[in-house]
Amino acid sequence: MNRGRLNREEGEAWAGLLDFAADLYLNEPNSERLASCRSAGKSLIGIFPEEAFPEMFATVKTGPADEILQEYFDLFFVPVSGSYLSPFEAAHREKHLAPELPVLIGHLYSEAGFKPERLGIPSYMRSLKRPDHIGFEMAFLAQVLNSLLLLTADGDSQQADMLWETAIAFHSTYLGRWASAFGQRLEETAESHLYRGLGGITQFINREFVRIYK
Repeated sequence: MNRGRLNREEGEAWAGLLDFAADLYLNEPNSERLASCRSAGKSLIGIFPEEAFPEMFATVKTGPADEILQEYFDLFFVPVSGSYLSPFEAAHREKHLAPELPVLIGHLYSEAGFKPERLGIPSYMRSLKRPDHIGFEMAFLAQVLNSLLLLTADGDSQQADMLWETAIAFHSTYLGRWASAFGQRLEETAESHLYRGLGGITQFINREFVRIYK
């Protein structure tokens, strides 16, 4: 049985973690983003002392980002790089589902008013017609949670409950079915602390989010 929806503090925390991870999947690792990761990692160490990902982020190198930038493209864009991990859900699910997954997820986004192309991301990502990208899926779930919080603050419990059910259904049907395994592969494949940390936080988010509603 699903537990009641998240309270304000829980919702803000989960939306923040999802947005943080989505931003790293959808944007290049510039100096400002690397410094932000170090700062976030130092804060998260005290919150999640038994997890490895806060330490990874806290020790991200903030110097020239050329090597990490190359790793970003090798991991998520270049199939012949030797370290490529497809960031699309369809590549990690049952073959008979693969053709329809992007379409189904795209319909969900439209129904919820989520437009990936309006995110603060590079133009080449805005033009990407793949709603099953892990970054888009995480950003969508974060938006659902943020909308839920606004409705709760306005006293609209019925609509907030409906959005909570939407969040659960999306995670249990889509993101939660593949992101943990993807995060583990990323943590094992990546060389930099940045993307090892991203792999770790991806696993953490999906493992712990399931525990909320199971």
